[in-house]
Amino acid sequence: LQAVSIGWFGETMAGVRMLSAVIGTLTMASGYLFARLLFGQRIALLAGLLLATYHLHIHFSRLALNNVADPFFGTLILSAWVIALRTRRLLAFGMVGLGIGLALYFYHGARLFAPLLALLTLLAALPHWRRWRELRSRATWLPVVFMALGLLVSAGPLMQTFLQRPEEFMARVNIQRWTSENIRLEAERSGRSDFMVVLDQAKRSFLAFNTYPDVSTFYDDTRPLLWGLAGGLFVIGLLLALTRLRQHEYQI
Repeated sequence: LQAVSIGWFGETMAGVRMLSAVIGTLTMASGYLFARLLFGQRIALLAGLLLATYHLHIHFSRLALNNVADPFFGTLILSAWVIALRTRRLLAFGMVGLGIGLALYFYHGARLFAPLLALLTLLAALPHWRRWRELRSRATWLPVVFMALGLLVSAGPLMQTFLQRPEEFMARVNIQRWTSENIRLEAERSGRSDFMVVLDQAKRSFLAFNTYPDVSTFYDDTRPLLWGLAGGLFVIGLLLALTRLRQHEYQI
């Protein structure tokens, strides 16, 4: 894809970055579709406006990195999931798996889509747990089969490679994860206890959007990812969703 972008727009910085700009722009459409499926046209227009003016999305839509693909695939996958739940069409379930598989070819964050869909599936099944025998019916396991087939079709070559070289699949996790040795070294360096080091990391994770600046070198290190009006709306949205967790729109 990067080669196609350079071929069309030239061997320039703009040619290298254009792919991200295209994907970031397409996310406007996929984000609108996702929000409209859940909450209707008015909310979808507001969501589209927020995304179009979101500084972080604009920034990553002009870098020659594949990070910007995650929100594009994420909104498409979840849109397919909503359509599948409402229509019970096997093709829609297959598209969910297909989207998860295609997303794996881009940024590492896409690997979170699979456990996210597993959690949403569990939440969808919980209201029917008293009729657990019905969950073993053909109507229940056939959609799962189609999701698995979609995943196999799109991610088959990638999965074959990772079966042969699993360390490649876990490379980013191995770099980023914290082991007991990492915690001990950080405690010695900072003069704090192991518990306080872990507590500080948990706090930074939960408040990563609204309180702490970006710790990477890719963007602004002076302010959080959400600030001002956007930060306030984010908190209000989370609180609103928590009060309506029985509705699958708010679960998502």
